[in-house]
Amino acid sequence: MAAETKKAKLVVIGAGPGGYVAAIRAAQLGEGIVLVEKNLLGGTCLNWGCIPTKALLACAEALETIKEAGEYGITVGEPVPDLKAMVERKDKISAQLRNGIAQLLKANKVEVVKGAASLASPNLVKVQGEDGEMEIETEKVIIAAGSEPARLPTFDFDQPAILTSTEGLELTEIPKSMIIVGSGVVGSEFATVFNALGTKVTMVELMPRILPTEDERVSQQMKRILNKKGIEILTETTIEEMVEYRPDGVKARLSNGDILEAEKLLVSIGRSLNSKGLGLEDIGVELGQRGEIKVNERMETSVPGVYAIGDVVGGILLAHVASFEGICAAENAMGMNSAMNYDVVPACIFTEPEIASVGLTPAKAEEQGL
Repeated sequence: MAAETKKAKLVVIGAGPGGYVAAIRAAQLGEGIVLVEKNLLGGTCLNWGCIPTKALLACAEALETIKEAGEYGITVGEPVPDLKAMVERKDKISAQLRNGIAQLLKANKVEVVKGAASLASPNLVKVQGEDGEMEIETEKVIIAAGSEPARLPTFDFDQPAILTSTEGLELTEIPKSMIIVGSGVVGSEFATVFNALGTKVTMVELMPRILPTEDERVSQQMKRILNKKGIEILTETTIEEMVEYRPDGVKARLSNGDILEAEKLLVSIGRSLNSKGLGLEDIGVELGQRGEIKVNERMETSVPGVYAIGDVVGGILLAHVASFEGICAAENAMGMNSAMNYDVVPACIFTEPEIASVGLTPAKAEEQGL
């Protein structure tokens, strides 16, 4: 049976906060917009990232507040966290937001196609769906394929005790103890959640300080706060090897020779970019060393008419940055002239207390000779 063929003005690959925003912006400027997604609308942000973690952090915050009720002159019994109920609440929130996106896309007349997309040429997108293959002839393409949690070969991710952020959000029983590898944004947010639930958390960080991309004073202050909450932080330390995997836990040998044991080990060492399997090399799209798609300030790749946005371009991996890049790429694909400017990007880390920043840190400003 021959593949079904469609015609489009623009195909957007990936329906995360970059892709769906790009598709809607393009649809406001013209018709014939197709959005291809192989998994769930909303991408990582909505389903396995920002929104689910914030939902659990809100539960953790409520729990901490109740524990301190006495300070407000309110007498309550000992609060008992129910992680299964918290996860159900999180899933419900994600589902509601996904439905909202589906409605927005429909209202803007964006056609959504479910399947895995690849580029046969700059003007031909192949989609492998459950019901077979489809070909879409298109004038322009925006790639918004996103990223996924990076994995280290040190860890066997088939073991039930080893988690990435994705599995960390699906736990329904509170572990007694957890090792968190990496103390960036994701590691620090997970430490906040599980510490509040009563898990004994140990963070292992390769760099000399936690939150290595934040201003130094912020990271020092945060370390003191986390220590005070009972979170153990080991900086300039790595896990040399996994000594033992058990169904109920792990033993790990650290670079300093110590052995650490815990029920769960969560790996949060950054993201790997989803640029493989899209046929990019075949059509001449230039990639960087980490597999990032190289783009100019108009978000256009080395192939005219093919744009890329969001995590897959390897810049600032934040949802709202992807959305802005999506608007920029969509406007350019639809004949306008827009350029990205990254001078003042706001960022927030939802630890307890929260950390917010915008613009350059003093160290970065110094680096640029300002």
